[in-house]
Amino acid sequence: SPEAYFRALEEWLEPLSLQVQAELADYENKQKIRQAVQYIRENFRRPLNMTIVSNEVSMNYTLFSRLFKQYTGENFVGYLQELRLAEARRLLLETDWHVNEIGSRCGFTDDKHFLKVFKHSAGVSPSEWRRSSRCRPEE
Repeated sequence: SPEAYFRALEEWLEPLSLQVQAELADYENKQKIRQAVQYIRENFRRPLNMTIVSNEVSMNYTLFSRLFKQYTGENFVGYLQELRLAEARRLLLETDWHVNEIGSRCGFTDDKHFLKVFKHSAGVSPSEWRRSSRCRPEE
């Protein structure tokens, strides 16, 4: 009968519809995380935190945190810190700016924090890293 046919069709379509909706939501979330990563890359020199970035992409803070780690492989703080450290290493090699100025230009708001984070990452202070990196022969 037509009613049985439509009921069977509806039973078949409902899970398919739910799957499509879930995949669409997943795609939209990935797009938001990509947008967030781009925003971080463009603004890491400014004061940033996860609240600012999650608001920028209109995403719930908790969901953002989970999806960011899933997408990038690291947590927000680690990702932001590595961007800042990479820029600091670049500036240490390419400029003669004072270490404190480099830390500030890379988004670190506190000199002591910059020195501590850099030393933890590189094993030496920024000044020592600069000296040893500049003394190495070109590879």
